[in-house]
Amino acid sequence: MTRATPILLALALGACRTSTPSAPGTAKAPDSAPRAAASAPATSAPAARAPFTGTTLHVAKVEACSESGGSEAKPFCKVASALAKVKPGERVLIKQGVYPERIFITRSGQPGKPITIEGEEGAVLEGKSIRLNEEGLLGAKKAAHLVLRGLTIQGSTFYGVLLEDVDQVVLEKLKVVRSQHGGIIVADSRDVKVLENQVLEANYKNARGGSGSIHESISITNVKRFEVAKNHVKDGLKEGIDAKDGSSEGEFRANHVEGVKAVGLYLNHATKVKIQKNNVHHCGASGLQFATGDGASGPKANTGNEIYENLFWRNGYNGIEFWQTEKGDMSRNRIFHNVLFENKHNGIVLENAVQNEIVNNIIVGNKQKAFDGRSVGQNPRRYNLCHRNGEASDEGEQAIREDPRFVKPEAGDFRLAKGSPAIDAGTPFAGRPHRGKAPDLGALESD
Repeated sequence: MTRATPILLALALGACRTSTPSAPGTAKAPDSAPRAAASAPATSAPAARAPFTGTTLHVAKVEACSESGGSEAKPFCKVASALAKVKPGERVLIKQGVYPERIFITRSGQPGKPITIEGEEGAVLEGKSIRLNEEGLLGAKKAAHLVLRGLTIQGSTFYGVLLEDVDQVVLEKLKVVRSQHGGIIVADSRDVKVLENQVLEANYKNARGGSGSIHESISITNVKRFEVAKNHVKDGLKEGIDAKDGSSEGEFRANHVEGVKAVGLYLNHATKVKIQKNNVHHCGASGLQFATGDGASGPKANTGNEIYENLFWRNGYNGIEFWQTEKGDMSRNRIFHNVLFENKHNGIVLENAVQNEIVNNIIVGNKQKAFDGRSVGQNPRRYNLCHRNGEASDEGEQAIREDPRFVKPEAGDFRLAKGSPAIDAGTPFAGRPHRGKAPDLGALESD
């Protein structure tokens, strides 16, 4: 293994879909059910971005362009020319067109005066003719205070985006398509935000039976303080979103991951990560996997993470899975208020994992067990609704065994219908607010 309202969010996720054709060999959904956008917990609407008022250096594919230009009337022809002159607080604006070049940034902005690289709609970095070696078509190294926004990055011969040793960087509203290896990679960095991007058919090197592609659709590796939110990851040929190699103090929030060939969300040696309000479905392996082991630097750990208000449904293996060697530490994580629905194997698998609290979840219709693994009895399980799973299992204390009465689960709508036994059936946990006399079970608190 390598390293709202409910209806409003459903509409938002639906709007994020694209019609990009699937790559040959891309993992298909484990069954024929429609990939409807699931209803999920409310998220606040993003604030409108204020118009940019600083100096803008223009780049455009027009007859009047010049490498000594930069004005709107006489823009630069190449992005690299603008990058050589941009200063803190300024913006490089890339006009519509196809740019067969690599962007590599080593300049830094300043606190309150970031350097912004922005693509207008239809601005495309095309990489199929550029030979890269462990590089990103869009890259930055030892840089700080950057905003990278709006570009389409397609056909990279290695990574789509690679950031190394950066601080205070925002990646937002990028579209990364068919990179041969990982889509967006952030390594050895601090204070990074990855927001509202689309990553489609990443790790394309693995198409048609190939293998050996490096990293994942979105990889966070040895990063301290990160936010990965509201991204759409679809049809990648490896894992979807991964935090690994010592990453800590971050969050995966309100991401939509569908149809990737392997695990949807992945934690490998990550601590103090919040995984919340994600919609993960029709992935080839488990919806979420914890993994760790005895690496070159000694035993590794996945501890202190919180997994809550997520939807893990119709994935090709388990809903949530703890997988590790005997020497890794997989303890003191909290899993609460999730839905694990009709996954191909089990709801939650606990192997060599102890002292993880599992509370107020709904685990329904999984082909095998609600809980499986040699460590089940060493993890407190309370107030979980377990219904219509294929085999009996030890479901813990105060388990409920009734139909939760979802509104329309086959279409991904996991709201609770009126009269559901999951309403007001939970126990207060982790300070999560609730409307009724007690918390509802599952991810979506009823009105």
